[in-house]
Amino acid sequence: MSECTAVGCYLAENGGLVSFPLVTIAGIADGINPCAIGMMVMLLGYLIVFAKKPEKVARIGLIYVLTVFVTYLAIGLVFYSAVSQLQHTLSVPLINRIMGIVLGMAAVIMLKDVIWPNSPIHLRIPGTSKERLMGLIEKASVPAVIL
Repeated sequence: MSECTAVGCYLAENGGLVSFPLVTIAGIADGINPCAIGMMVMLLGYLIVFAKKPEKVARIGLIYVLTVFVTYLAIGLVFYSAVSQLQHTLSVPLINRIMGIVLGMAAVIMLKDVIWPNSPIHLRIPGTSKERLMGLIEKASVPAVIL
């Protein structure tokens, strides 16, 4: 008898289909997102130190957390719906292979950034957008935080 992880056993029992509980568990695991946590620390630190607006920290921080939650929930539901539809129209092994290739390419690009950080291909916010985003952050307004 072969042993498997809880997720592996769940997928094996359900024919490898993506399900709502699986998406929910993935969302909870992704909630510990270093990028989102880093952005929140930067935003709140900016409000306290540079903008000298400590009275806005709690409100802006809560709005940021809720916006990140709603965004990830919406993306997860759209992804869940798309994958469910594709699994009923295409073959599951084909979808798995395509997703594996795409995720593998993303992993190679991320690892490449560790070795050759100045190479042209990156998975990050383009430099031209950074200036506009910093201008919005300086305003420290609710719409800027949501955006």
